[in-house]
Amino acid sequence: MTSHTSTPSALAAFTLLAIACLTIMVGCVIVPGLPRIAEELGIDHGVGLLVTLPALGVVLFGPIAGRLVDRFGLYNSLMAGLIAYGALGMAGAAIHGPWAVYTDRLCLGAATAVIMSSGTGLISALYTGSARLTMIARQGMSIELGGVVFLFIGGLLATIGWAWPFVLYLVAWIFAAMLFCFVPRLQHSPQERGDEGGRDAAVPQSLKIVFTAAVMSMLCFFTGIIVLPIALRELGLNEAQTGYFLSFISLIAVGAAAMMPRFVNRIGEHRTIAIAFACKRSVKSP
Repeated sequence: MTSHTSTPSALAAFTLLAIACLTIMVGCVIVPGLPRIAEELGIDHGVGLLVTLPALGVVLFGPIAGRLVDRFGLYNSLMAGLIAYGALGMAGAAIHGPWAVYTDRLCLGAATAVIMSSGTGLISALYTGSARLTMIARQGMSIELGGVVFLFIGGLLATIGWAWPFVLYLVAWIFAAMLFCFVPRLQHSPQERGDEGGRDAAVPQSLKIVFTAAVMSMLCFFTGIIVLPIALRELGLNEAQTGYFLSFISLIAVGAAAMMPRFVNRIGEHRTIAIAFACKRSVKSP
């Protein structure tokens, strides 16, 4: 099969951006109904692990996901990741007990790692120049919009029954069908990945700062996303109302992401990060 030479269709672009939403969906689907879902699954302690374990799975299995992409190609890896994502996500409603549930959530994170690496790789391979930069920017916006949509729908489904939010994971199978129909296959060429350069290079100090800021921001994010559903339930809000609240937060994030380039250009990267953490510090639990 020959490599791709023309610009992908609008449907192909939409498919790749829709797939990107799965990265945030993996944890947020069950967040609006988290307290009740934990009770039904037999999780007495460690409720927050239901949300954080998929993220841990992404970290642990990220290197393995990269090797799978090298071996089987971007397209095949993405297809396999989508199928596994839907199956593992839906299985969460059918199992019971901490160990079974935690194992399933960790494996779901592994499938997400495959989707993240191969999905982003496909965008980089199918697009070049300014088109690639545009798609990468849209990918970030799509992830935030996914939080708005899936938190909202997850809250509505949680009011019908505690297990209904898990049905949303099957949207990955719809995306797999779209991938098959609309996204062109690429000739796999692992030799282009360049294994010999930079493996032993020291990490620059500026990059260490970026890593530290990313870790701290993720700690703030997951702390809020776990504590808020419990606090809002104590205030008398149901699952749908919790979903509305959390999806509105994600909607604000979409607007902030759109304004961020201008904001950074005006005051600089370091001041922007400092202001962001100051805003997180000023927020108090209800």
